[in-house]
Amino acid sequence: MIIKITGAEPKDIVITGMASNPGITVKSYEESGSPSHSAQVNPFIFTKTLAALAVESGANIVIGSATAINYGDDGKAIKSVQYLDSGTSKTLVATDVLISAGPWTPKIFPRAHLGAPRGRSIVVRPSKGFSPFVLDANIGPAPHGPLKDDLFLEIFPRPGDELNDFDIFSSCGLDDYDVRLPATGDSVEVDEESCNDIWETLRSVSQDTRRRVNHKASVL
Repeated sequence: MIIKITGAEPKDIVITGMASNPGITVKSYEESGSPSHSAQVNPFIFTKTLAALAVESGANIVIGSATAINYGDDGKAIKSVQYLDSGTSKTLVATDVLISAGPWTPKIFPRAHLGAPRGRSIVVRPSKGFSPFVLDANIGPAPHGPLKDDLFLEIFPRPGDELNDFDIFSSCGLDDYDVRLPATGDSVEVDEESCNDIWETLRSVSQDTRRRVNHKASVL
C-alpha cells in the first residue's frame, strides 16, 4: 500500500497505529502548514463560541429560517428580513444584512451563484494516541481489500470536547454534486457507501481505529 501525504514530516505522520503497519509505504509528502500560521477548529463549537461572544457584546440572537430579504422602493436599500419561527412568518427590520447561509445563500440572495457540494465524513474513536497533525492523504487500495481505487481523505485529529469526552479523529472524503440541495442541513442524504469506503480505507492503514462513532453528510 502506498500513501501520498501532505501536511507533516514522515516521522510525525501517525494515524494511530499507522507507523507500526509494515504494509504501508509513504511515497511522498510536503508540508502545507505549521502551528505558527495554521489551525483547525470544530465548526459546531466554533459557531457556538462566536454566538456566545456576540451575546456578551450586546447582540440579540433570534433563531429562525431566513426566507427573504426585503428591499425599499428603489430595490436597493434593505429594509427587513423575512424569516420563519416555528412555521410562522415574521419580519425583522434591518438596514444591513450579513449573509452566512452557505449553499442556501442564493435562495434569499439570487445574485449569488454558489454550488452545493455534498460532503461526507465519519468520526472514529482510536484505541491509542495519535499525532496532532491534520493530514491530506491520497491512500492506495489495500491488497485483497474491497476497494480498487485510490481514495483521497482529509483526516482531522481532535481532543475530547463538549461533543465527545474522548479523543477522536474525523475523516472526510471528496465532495459530490449527486443530490439536490434539500431545505435544511438535517435533510442532507447520507451516502452510506462512501462513508463505508472512508472507514475501510482508514482501517486498512491502522489497526488501532477502535470504532466508528458516527457518520454524516453535510452541504458545504
